[in-house]
This record gives sequence, C-alpha cells and structure tokens, in this order.
Amino acid sequence: AAAGATDYSQGEIARAFAQHWAATGDGDWLADQGFPLVDGVAAYFASRVSGQGPYHLNHSEAPDAPGPVADPTYTNAVAALALRAAYDLAPAAGQKGNRTYKDIADGLVIPFDEQGRRHPPCPACTPASVPGAGV
Repeated sequence: AAAGATDYSQGEIARAFAQHWAATGDGDWLADQGFPLVDGVAAYFASRVSGQGPYHLNHSEAPDAPGPVADPTYTNAVAALALRAAYDLAPAAGQKGNRTYKDIADGLVIPFDEQGRRHPPCPACTPASVPGAGV
C-alpha cells in the first residue's frame, strides 16, 4: 500500500500494543516484541510529518475522511498516541526515549472546529465531502 493509505491502522496497532503492556506489565514481551513494533510505528509517523511545529501529516487517509487529505483528525490522533507511547515505553523496554517523538506528538495538529465545537474528519472536510459524517 502507498504511504498514507492506512496510517490510522498502524497507529491503532501501536496503541493496542501499548495497552497490552499496560494490562500485563510483561517487561520481557515489551522489550522483545512490543516496544520494537511501537517504536517502528513511531519512526514511520515521524518520517511522514512536515513542519517544525506545529506538525502536519499530509496525504493520509482516515476511516472518516474522503480519501487522502492533510491532517485527518483520527489519523493524527492515533499517530500522536503512537509517538507518545514509543517515548513513554522506552525506559521500561531498556531504551532511551526519543525526544523527537514526544515533540512531534505534542505538536501534531489535531483539527478542531471552534465554531462547531467539534473535531471534523479533516480541516477541509465539508458535509458534502463526508456524507453522513455529521460535519
């Protein structure tokens, strides 16, 4: 698949791995399997962002956005979770946390519509572009 095609799936998998470690506390699993995957997903997202803060994820898809868009809200949210998880889990896996991951997670744009007081599927999404999505 092309870069961006299922970015949100990668973020969901990293989040699930972080939750598995939180539930089990299995440090061996984290060091051998969990952290390498979460760190790999974080590296992927870090390679895809643009900007120097705020950070943007361009040409990416989300389950509720109409094809590849810039800054899809759901994808950016799970990307931030994956980046933050890699930073936070590193010490428990015997690694040093990558500060760049934390900086990107903290500065990744999560679109918010001030007037409507909601997170739209993407900044450019309109009700016509996302039928039934309630934007």
